[in-house]
Amino acid sequence: MKKNLKIGILSDSHRKTKLHKEAIAHLINSGAEYLLHAGDLEIKEHLNMLKDTGVPYTCVYGNNDTLLIPLYGQDPIYREPHYFDIEGIKIKMMHTPYYLNPDADIVIYGHTHIFQVQIKGDTLFINPGEVLVVPNSYTTRLAQATQEELREYRLIGGGKGIHFPLIDEDISVEGIIRDFGNEVKRVNISLPILLLDEIDSFAKKHHLSRSALLQKATNEYMNLHHF
Repeated sequence: MKKNLKIGILSDSHRKTKLHKEAIAHLINSGAEYLLHAGDLEIKEHLNMLKDTGVPYTCVYGNNDTLLIPLYGQDPIYREPHYFDIEGIKIKMMHTPYYLNPDADIVIYGHTHIFQVQIKGDTLFINPGEVLVVPNSYTTRLAQATQEELREYRLIGGGKGIHFPLIDEDISVEGIIRDFGNEVKRVNISLPILLLDEIDSFAKKHHLSRSALLQKATNEYMNLHHF
């Protein structure tokens, strides 16, 4: 394994194509040698953007990735949980946080749209949150900073904040989500309201959440068709 291996991680792009593209560009410009996506890409165009970087990439299916099921076996997108190695590092990646036992060096998940980093024993748990943009006007110092100053940053507080040393500015991830992450509260699925009502009724009857029911249905569909 390289001493300074850089792995770019993202999740929950949904239909935000422009932000998805910008997030990938940022990771590549930051020196990412591998790209990992923890699900809810929704459309093939987003897979193609990962492929076009020329960097090795791996994805897992999210609960909104039904349209991508036919691509199983053609593109590097897998059912959760997916285990794989990158230069000797054992990684487990999923979309829904249902398999959070520490049986890999790094455990990656998404779905909640909330950035989280935690170390348990010898395992690093990462949720990259959702693809969103924070305008430079978020604070006065950010608005007045140069691109060089904005490129210099590090996570602080165990991933709860971002520090920009060249301008001595700190911002909190909680504040970013509060001000710009309104999509955390929405349901990212394009189905008629009446159908969603039926799904919710069926899920409640079987003591499941809507997302858990849809994920279960997706997995059973893939089993039935031998994906």
